[in-house]
Amino acid sequence: MPPAAAVNEAAAARHSAASDELRYVPVGHTFVSVTEKISELVLGRATRQAWLVTFAAGSLLLLMFSGVVVYLLAKGVGIWGINVPVGWCFAITSFVWWIGIGHAGTLI
Repeated sequence: MPPAAAVNEAAAARHSAASDELRYVPVGHTFVSVTEKISELVLGRATRQAWLVTFAAGSLLLLMFSGVVVYLLAKGVGIWGINVPVGWCFAITSFVWWIGIGHAGTLI
């Protein structure tokens, strides 16, 4: 028998054994009943009002962030205070700060 045929037979035997394992169903449960039990935890109750309020607040913050990014792209980084008399503006200070935090985290 050529080597390729032996490999194919071995793969077929493994596939058959795996299929037999997948068909095993514990007594009293089916795949549908297990799915219903798990999905009932999430889908079985109504959405809480606190979650909706939090979602609305998060959406508002995302909308504000999007507006600020559009404003930044329209006006440029000059809104950060980058001009000739100011050498250490927001961008440079922020960059140095976060590089320091990164180095401290690596050190710790």
